[in-house]
Amino acid sequence: MREVYSVSPLVEDQGDNNQLIEQMRLDLKAVSKDTEVLQLPEVDFERHLQVLMDYHNQSLRSTRVEGPLKFSVDALYGYDTDKKTVFIDVGSVLGAKTVPPLARAPLMSTSHGLGELLKKVVKNNTEHIVFLNVENIATDLGLGMLESLGVIFYADNGRQINITGGKIGQIASFSYEKLDSKWLQCDYEIWSDTKTFGPLFGEHGLAIRNQELTGASFAIAKLLDKQTASCVNEIDKLLKKVSPEPEHLSAGNGLAFACFNFFKQVRVEDELEALIDYLDISEHLGAINYFIILDRNTHLRQLLATYELPVIVISRISSLADRLPNEVHLLLADLLEEDPQLFSQQLAENLRLLYFRESY
Repeated sequence: MREVYSVSPLVEDQGDNNQLIEQMRLDLKAVSKDTEVLQLPEVDFERHLQVLMDYHNQSLRSTRVEGPLKFSVDALYGYDTDKKTVFIDVGSVLGAKTVPPLARAPLMSTSHGLGELLKKVVKNNTEHIVFLNVENIATDLGLGMLESLGVIFYADNGRQINITGGKIGQIASFSYEKLDSKWLQCDYEIWSDTKTFGPLFGEHGLAIRNQELTGASFAIAKLLDKQTASCVNEIDKLLKKVSPEPEHLSAGNGLAFACFNFFKQVRVEDELEALIDYLDISEHLGAINYFIILDRNTHLRQLLATYELPVIVISRISSLADRLPNEVHLLLADLLEEDPQLFSQQLAENLRLLYFRESY
């Protein structure tokens, strides 16, 4: 009987990961000749854009734009087959890797470069913009992106504001006059990890929750929280509208706030679920006998649990308390880091138990 194992990425380096999975394939075939080991890159959060490009047989593209602290970064993006959808890797523009932790300055950070990227890559026939990998250290609620696209923000004295996280609380009015109408005609999707959602401001607001991400001290986070509260309340008053639920607005460290309030067609979706639906692979999951994933991939584990699919978790003792009903935990995570080759052999020996009863 043929049995298929689907292995999510186990180590960061793609070459090392391929080598490890090939060794696992050889070791498992030694246990059972009808065993097949497959990679599912769709579950790799760091490679969603590449997976989408592979799906459309398109090239991953990059261009230089302004990062969250004005330094240039290599922004990643790509198109679907007919070029009507553009996929934007937000993390490549505004993510944690764009600025070393000690160099982060949350009061000065801006999402301006994201708007710069949109202006470069959105074509006349673009209808759909998808933001994915929405890790974002900028603290300006996405308003810097809007500023780059043409929205002008003013203080109460009529002075134009150059948007940063430390200035959004000064906003008293804004103008759409220089915003190209094409930005209002596009549909927007924000693919995000829904577990990170919460209120925009307050005791558990964005600035407080994301201190490690943005590099804010507690005192700076409190200041940013006041700026956020003032900004949100003022913009809600100016637009005379009721904002969507806070958990949606907080997607992408507040990027969704700008999108929902200034664009017409916007929705937020869970990133992994959106990717699986887009690639139409949910119907193929049942063809997999076992999934092998790391314990830290908690969201993927929860998703597979909803399908009631058997999962082998490469785990540490500390993760046993979080074991789901469809899971078996193998305490091999430390060995994976120390000796990948020995890990593969040990994994195969553990999985031999699946066949041992039938063989003897």
